[in-house]
Amino acid sequence: MIMKKYLYILFICNTFSYSQSIPFNFNYQIVLRDLNNNNLPLANATKNIKISILKGGQVGVTSYQEIQTITTNTYGVASVLIGNGKSKINSLSSINFINDVYFIRVEVEYQPGIYELISNTQLVSVPYALAAYQLERNNAAIGQVLKWDGSQWAPATDNTSGTVPNLSGDIIGGITMNSISRIQGKILNASNPLNGQLLKYNGSGWSLSTDNDNQSLSIINGTTLSISGGNSITLPSGGSNYWTANGNNIYKNNSGSVLIGLTSPPSVLSTLSVKGSLGLYNSNNFKTITFSSTTAGGDIEVSSPSILNYNYIGFNKTNNYPLMGIGIGTTIEAGFYYRNSSESVVFADTKNFVMDHPLKKDTVIVYACIEGPEAASFERGTTRLVNGRAKVFFSDHFGLVINPSTTTIILTPISLDSKGLTIIEKGHDSFTVGELFGGKGNYSFDWEVKGIRKGYEDYRVIRNKSEYRVQTESTSLKD
Repeated sequence: MIMKKYLYILFICNTFSYSQSIPFNFNYQIVLRDLNNNNLPLANATKNIKISILKGGQVGVTSYQEIQTITTNTYGVASVLIGNGKSKINSLSSINFINDVYFIRVEVEYQPGIYELISNTQLVSVPYALAAYQLERNNAAIGQVLKWDGSQWAPATDNTSGTVPNLSGDIIGGITMNSISRIQGKILNASNPLNGQLLKYNGSGWSLSTDNDNQSLSIINGTTLSISGGNSITLPSGGSNYWTANGNNIYKNNSGSVLIGLTSPPSVLSTLSVKGSLGLYNSNNFKTITFSSTTAGGDIEVSSPSILNYNYIGFNKTNNYPLMGIGIGTTIEAGFYYRNSSESVVFADTKNFVMDHPLKKDTVIVYACIEGPEAASFERGTTRLVNGRAKVFFSDHFGLVINPSTTTIILTPISLDSKGLTIIEKGHDSFTVGELFGGKGNYSFDWEVKGIRKGYEDYRVIRNKSEYRVQTESTSLKD
């Protein structure tokens, strides 16, 4: 049995870390004494401590927890700033210190991964809370304010009020009740305006008036645009009537297309209209960009001159969800789509990252991603075995990403004398390693943890090709 040889004495410093807003950390001190050496201070010692804040009592619910590493001074004293630890559970800012009773529990690691309870006491008032309490009971009267008297803030009478003079000029009245009587010194007469009226200057003042400047347009004989008041514009006819009036609208009444920048009709026509598609062509009359309005929605296609390869933004052909990518025909070869709030998929033949070659300036290094039949994440590191045992904690972010029940762990000892390693225990935020055959080795080892991402436990490996085909009515894309 390993003897515990330390005496721990703890107390809270009556100080807080202040800023312009309420802090969410506070100072704590610990004194370590050696029971095996006449209770002398344990000087210059490094230890891990686990700090927990419990709600309601000494065995209450854990509202916050963290782990910190301390180093004592020559008197065995060490200070910690609670709130700045690692391997946290929750945050100090989420604790309601005002309405509940809280206890602070402190444990010290006397063997790797094994902690001993040394203190469990109630948290009492701290400086800024006491100051707030005293301020509340400082005999302030109703209506008083806090004023600085040269040495401290104290209740005092608010004497900032006074008489506000009435306004004059274009605006008359007081601060709270006023009205506009003039505009640039000219009298304004605008009481009880009617809907649609406007202000008009009559030579001496501003008054309400009806807007009588409205004009109307009409088409005469299909080629003349008439404006009310006697004016008109004659539209070019080209020998026949190309435009027809229909109520307040005009439209082109022949069956051709409106061409912009082209000297001859292209092989595939596009119409410039609300319904249909808008095509942009290059100098060889190849359609390179198409804006389409289909029964499934709108889409945009950017094609090569051969109209075989293209970029596409639109919707999936079968399931009608948004899809963007690069493809041939109606099949997307690489891209991404949004299926629902928990599934957005990026796909390609390979997924790479590219970086400049540090030694050859005209080349790059291209690495491909490792792939597998699950949506997994990993974390790895190096830890030291002490007396045949070690406890490894995940990083905060890794524990949030993976489902801990799906983890697998690889261990690699860095010692020729190793008897082999095994996993003793898996937890939601850590795992414990031990040496086989009761070994008590002290050496480093590498570890790697893999786990399935939360929410992706039912990842589909086999899928239908239709999920990667586009929905389009454009003439540039064929099934």
